[in-house]
Amino acid sequence: MTRRLSAFAALLALTLLGVSPVRAETAGFDLGLFRSGMPLADLRHAAWPAGARLLCSGDSDLPANMVSPPRDGIVLPQRLTDRGVIACALFSPNAEGAWALQTAEFAGGPAGVWVLAIAEKKGAAARLVQAKLFQPEDAFKATVAYVTGRLGPADFVNEHGARWSGVESETIIGHMSSGGISTILTDKRLEALVREQTGEGKPEAKSKPKP
Repeated sequence: MTRRLSAFAALLALTLLGVSPVRAETAGFDLGLFRSGMPLADLRHAAWPAGARLLCSGDSDLPANMVSPPRDGIVLPQRLTDRGVIACALFSPNAEGAWALQTAEFAGGPAGVWVLAIAEKKGAAARLVQAKLFQPEDAFKATVAYVTGRLGPADFVNEHGARWSGVESETIIGHMSSGGISTILTDKRLEALVREQTGEGKPEAKSKPKP
């Protein structure tokens, strides 16, 4: 997980370009397989490609032969896991039998999957804070069209990025400086809880629309 840029910078860039007021929202933003604030357990048991698993920090049965640095993307400091923060990514065995990053279908094409979740209190079920989906550059138009079909017209969109903002949720699509695009779905309330729990500011993201 090396493609990491500031989610705040992505949001700021779009805000400076002009964004309409937040939209009405009843049950979070639903992008099909991913829904802001959904139980992490639902995502673990989703219909992933054959052989694929959502592997998460703190799992007691993490495979020993995971490819690094992807493994590093789900290994969190103990001080975060102690506060209920969980990072996950989609993996499956490669031709050599090592567990490597896997893609799932999103917006009609393959997408890498990374998610952040948190248990609001000890013993509570973890819920989705952010889902980050990574796709090839040429998926941009199709992904914007797909998200528009799920959420309605974007609050802001041009050839560099798009943003949908609700009272409790937000979705940003942007080009990554390292190539490709990312779609970031965020539950704002749970993201604020992560900031409060960790004292480290907003969770780190991996995309930034170009100015």
